[in-house]
Amino acid sequence: MGVTGRSSFVVEELMALPPPARKFVVRALTRWCMCASEEEKQTVQSLLHHCDRDERRTACRLQMENGEVEALADRLRTVKPEILNDHPACFIHAIAMYLYENGELEAATELLRNAQFGHNKDFFVNFDLGNLTRESDPTDWNTAATYFAVAASIHATPGVFCRYGDVLRQLDRIHEAKDAYQRAIDLNPQYKPAQKSLGEITPQLNG
Repeated sequence: MGVTGRSSFVVEELMALPPPARKFVVRALTRWCMCASEEEKQTVQSLLHHCDRDERRTACRLQMENGEVEALADRLRTVKPEILNDHPACFIHAIAMYLYENGELEAATELLRNAQFGHNKDFFVNFDLGNLTRESDPTDWNTAATYFAVAASIHATPGVFCRYGDVLRQLDRIHEAKDAYQRAIDLNPQYKPAQKSLGEITPQLNG
């Protein structure tokens, strides 16, 4: 996979960056590659292959590009949390969602938990850990609440505050649930799930 013209210049500039900065750029390019159009993807993949010299990441990325997602998932299951930290959060998240969509809820949850070891400030890792924890262990509301709270602190959306409110409600933390639902409504006054849930707990608040 070659690079020419402007891409070649960009590779030279990236390779001149100090390692911590280059690692940040590699993560950004990986996130871009995960949502890029087919036209963009080839250029981004080319940049990644030329500026990221880490053999583990390169091997995993090639498996993803070749559609070998099941084999890649098997590889990442046994990786230690500190090694997972070398991979961009969006990459691990995509594998976890693949596992979940193929009926492997426990494996998906465990992979995201390990990923959270080094990606505790990633919105999607925390948000979907909250969702998967709630589904895999319906009694562990405290852990799910923690993940949703972290996700909400990273990126405030009506959806995450509504989920957070639902979990707080299960924990009988009604006044905190009310605040979470209200925060969702403040962000989007037309957000019906939060309106409905807030209406349902209003008798308890007034009781």
